[in-house]
Formats: sequence, C-alpha cells, structure tokens
Amino acid sequence: MTHVRILVRHGGAWDDGRRKYEGGVLKGIVVPKEITHKDLQSELYDLAEVDPTKFDIKIRCIYEIKGEKEAPPFELSNDRDLKFYILSENPLEVPLYLSFEPTSNRSMKVLNKDYNSVSGSNQVQNLNPHPPIGMDTLDENEVDISEVQVGLCDNMIGTNSAIWESYESYHSKDDTFTWESVEMYNELFDIPEQRDAPTKDAKEKIKKYVKVHSCSLEFLNRDHRQAKSWVVGELIKSKFKGPGRIYKPRDIIEDMRQDYGINMSYEKAWRARENAYERVRGSPEESYNLLRRYGEAVKFTNPGTIFHMELEDDRFFKYLFMAVGACVRGFLNCIRPVIVMDETFLKNKYRGQLIVAVCLDGNNQIYPLAFGVVDRETDDSIQWFLEKLKGAIGEVSNLGFVTDQKTCFAKGISSVFPSAFHGLCVQHLSQNLHDKYKNDTVATLFYNASRTYRESTFVEAWRHLLAFPNDSGKYLNDVGIARWSRVHYPGRRYNMMTTNIAESMNSILKEPRDLPIASFLENVRALLQHLDKEEVVNLQTKECTCKEFQAEQLPCSHAIAAARDRNINVYSLCANYYTNECLLAAYAEAVYPVRNQADWKTSEDYVHMTVLPPKVVKRVGLPKKKRIPSVGEAPKLHKCGR
Repeated sequence: MTHVRILVRHGGAWDDGRRKYEGGVLKGIVVPKEITHKDLQSELYDLAEVDPTKFDIKIRCIYEIKGEKEAPPFELSNDRDLKFYILSENPLEVPLYLSFEPTSNRSMKVLNKDYNSVSGSNQVQNLNPHPPIGMDTLDENEVDISEVQVGLCDNMIGTNSAIWESYESYHSKDDTFTWESVEMYNELFDIPEQRDAPTKDAKEKIKKYVKVHSCSLEFLNRDHRQAKSWVVGELIKSKFKGPGRIYKPRDIIEDMRQDYGINMSYEKAWRARENAYERVRGSPEESYNLLRRYGEAVKFTNPGTIFHMELEDDRFFKYLFMAVGACVRGFLNCIRPVIVMDETFLKNKYRGQLIVAVCLDGNNQIYPLAFGVVDRETDDSIQWFLEKLKGAIGEVSNLGFVTDQKTCFAKGISSVFPSAFHGLCVQHLSQNLHDKYKNDTVATLFYNASRTYRESTFVEAWRHLLAFPNDSGKYLNDVGIARWSRVHYPGRRYNMMTTNIAESMNSILKEPRDLPIASFLENVRALLQHLDKEEVVNLQTKECTCKEFQAEQLPCSHAIAAARDRNINVYSLCANYYTNECLLAAYAEAVYPVRNQADWKTSEDYVHMTVLPPKVVKRVGLPKKKRIPSVGEAPKLHKCGR
C-alpha cells in the first residue's frame, strides 16, 4: 500500500478575505493514497483533538494558479476533491488548513457559578465561540479579553429597557485586579472597554445583536477556566508513591481523557506531574531547608551518627556527609579494614554526585559505612569527604582503600590517610588495558597476575606481559605494581580486588537517586535499617519461605541463622544424602577388573548368541564427530595473540 505525507495546519483562523490562514500550529500526517474523505476527517479530528460530535470540520488548501493572483481556497468536501488533491504532483507542498464550526445551534445552558457580585447586579457569562483545542494558549491566571462577544438566549433579555450587568474578575500579569462590565440594552449596547489602557469614558457601541448562538457551555474551550494543574496533581498523586514510578505527561493526558473525559495540554500535564511529585516526595527546594533538622533527628535516634553539612556563603548547600553510628561501630569492631569507594550521579532537580564508602562483612555481604553528597567530583570535594570519614572512624591500623584510577581519590587518600594502603580496582584497570592496547591476551595475563597468591605465578605472568611489544608491561609498572597485585600489596586486600560492591550499592540506590535530597537520605537510612528481606523458617518441617531449604534439602542461610538462634545443630537439618556416612557408604564397595578376554568368567546358565551391529542408514558426506552445540551455547573462539 502506497502512503503519502501531508502537512496540516490547525488552531488558526482565516482572515476576512478568506485568502490567508493566520495562527495555529503546523503538523504532519502519513495516510494511504486510497484513504477516503471520511477516514481523513477522522484522522484530522484526532490530530486537532476536537470532538466530531460537536464540531464540523472544513478542510481547505490553496493552489497557486497562473494568471490569477488571489484564487479562492480549494475545499475538500468529498472523495472526488480528496482524490484530486492526493493525485496532485506533490501534496507535501500544499498544506491543508483546518477550521471548525459548531454542528448545530444548540440551546445554551446557564451554569450556576458563583461569580463575585455587587448590589443589584445580575450575571451573564462572556463567551467566545471557539472550538476546544489541544494546547493552552493562555496562562492559567490570564484570560484574553481583547475581543468581547456577548450572546444571550431568546428569553434572557426582555423587551423593556432593564439593564443587565455582567462582570468577571481576571488576574493580569502585573497582579492587578480588573473588572469587565457589560451593559446590555434592548436595541443599543454600550460596553466599557477594558483593554491595555482602560478608561471610564471609553465606549464601544454594538449596533447589531444576533440572537443565534454558536457557542456551547457543555464543554470548556480555550477562553474558559479549566482545572488547574494542582487539581490534576491531586488526582494523580497516588501513582507516584514509591521511588522509581515512571508516569509521563503523555500518560497523564491519556488517563485524564479516559477517566474524566477531558483534554489537556502537554504543558499542563507536565505541571501536574511536578505538582504531584512535590505533594508525594516533597519540594526539592524545601528538602534542602530540612537537611539540618533531619540530621539532628538521625543523630538523636541513632547515637554516634556523624552528620555534617557544608554551606557556601553560609546559605547555599555544598557538601554533605552521613555515617550512621551503628555502621561506624560495626566497622571498627567486626569488619575487615578495607574500604571500597565509588561515586555516581544524583538525578533530582539540583543533581550533584553521590559518594559511597562500603566494606564486606564476614559473609561477603555489602556493609555500608558512609555516604556523601557533593556538587562535583573534584580534589576538594573528595578531600572534604575523606576528612569527615577520618573524623568518624579515626586511625585504623592496616587500613586499606580500593578505588578506580581517578587522581582525586589518590590525592585525597594520601593526604588524609597517609599510612593507609591504596589499591586500584583491577576490573577498571583491565578495561583500560583493553581500550589502550586492544589485546585480550594482555588483559588475561594481567588478570592472572593481579589475583594470584603465589609469587611464582605472578613472575610467570609478568614475564609474558613484559614480552609484549606494546609497552603494556611498562604501563602497568608506571601505575604501580603494589597497587594492583595481590602478592605485592603491602597490606591485606582480602578478596576485595574491585569496586563492584560500591557499584552494587549505587545500583541499589538507583531509584531513590531521583528523590529530593532529604527523601533520598531517608531512603538510605531505611536501607541501613532493613538491609535484607525477611524470610520465615520452620525448623520442624524443614521449610523456608525462600523455598531453597525444601528444594535442596540443605539448610539455606535463613535456616542456618534460625538454627543458631535456637542452639540447634545445623547438620541435623540436612538430608541424609549430605552426611559423611552416606557419602562413604556410596563409595564403600569396590569395582573389580574383568582381566583379559581369555580369562573372562561367566555363569553356568550363560548361552552364547551372535549379536550384529545396529541397522543404520548411511548419511551423505563425512560422518560428524563433533557435538552440535545446544541453543545458547556459543562455541569458544581462540585468537592468536601475535
């Protein structure tokens, strides 16, 4: 099916001469060449976001005709006109112009709205017969009153000379309060003019009154007040509970259309989303104002907590450091003295960088120690964070750090912790080697040399690295062998050779990093309070809600913890298959040799019979001797390193 591209302009109006289309927005659609006039109308109604039951659409275009300066617009009113337009030489150069008219002259309904009133006044609503459009043309607190058009139903004005006054209050851009008064007479209307420079004596006379009404109060148009963004925000705020919830303005527009039957602009949906964010998660600006009070609350409920905040010009937030007292005491008493540091970015309104300092506990699980928020990752910000960290943990013997290759970490650690050992993340260093020299063999040799515990294994790998002509060995030597080799590390790195645990902590905080800073810190504190999931263990039936206990018939970590809490022997919870007795019994009996074929012994009831090879159909080609890999099993590629 062949398609054609068409430019469409809507939201504007034709000038008095019906020759020029003014205002509006320009859009584009792609339709089949065989499209009918009815289907095209449906497409254009959707594009302009206009209710087809309320308004009729007029589709026009302008052709340039030689010898005629101002040819009238060409109206597409049926399939024949549409076919002529589509089969023209290049429809893309002739845009379509849309205008909308009410489908019929409906009787207008008077709305019971509470307008501001003065003594002896009756109200008549000021209306403009514009179709609803998808984009807001005015600010929420502004109304265009440059053109006043007054219409009344047949029985609203009597034949006598009684005066009806209508007024409505508007907020202008300079926060002034203006009034619009309309005095309506039976035959002659005198309306005080309220425009850029209103005066009391300025009058505009309307000499003709048309009783037929083209506007409707059944729905709102662009000159009517609509629900403000905070109202929409109140309706949708329940969808933002919990960090990480993604709710786009387009989704808000669609939900409001489906749930409440109203159209709204993208800008208003955006403002509504921001309003809902603020209601549920707090204002980003107010969040910074709460930090000092929040820090005092954390220190009060968690004795020993270190909470520091650095301000710029005594007013503006600059740095923050937080280390919960329980984590500090646990590190000093029970954790291996190796601190892994990494940084990542915050995603809230004012951005910034998050610095994490974590360790590994005796079960090789992540143990958070301290968190920092800085404006940028610079020498000064890292130095400030490390100074606060030293104030929290003091002097620790055999202390070690593991970071990436950024110089700001090296400078800060050597300055604040001069006696500490500083190792580099071998994963980052390996990636840098690969990017620099484009050689997988070099990365493999470096991996083996960095992780080995034996001096002999290191020497062998290091000899091969120095043999490569690409200076990779010189590069690693300049970095410092003691900073990446486990054998030459002056202290103990244990099994912390990379910064993966710090990056894992950053990943855990991926969704909270969207929150305002006070809410983010509260999520961090809650994470420290409840680091792992809860599971329920039944030691009698040997079951756990994690399902591992009953599936493996071997105690899971939760069952082991529960057994130790109840002083129950963990081995008694294992299935019999895992016991030493069962293991030894499985291999207790010997497998004897059958000796040579001449010495084979058989039973007395053995009867010899001839057995032939199986019947097979010989396949074409050479017989395959290699196994066909299973789905997802990729063959290994071996590449020469020379």
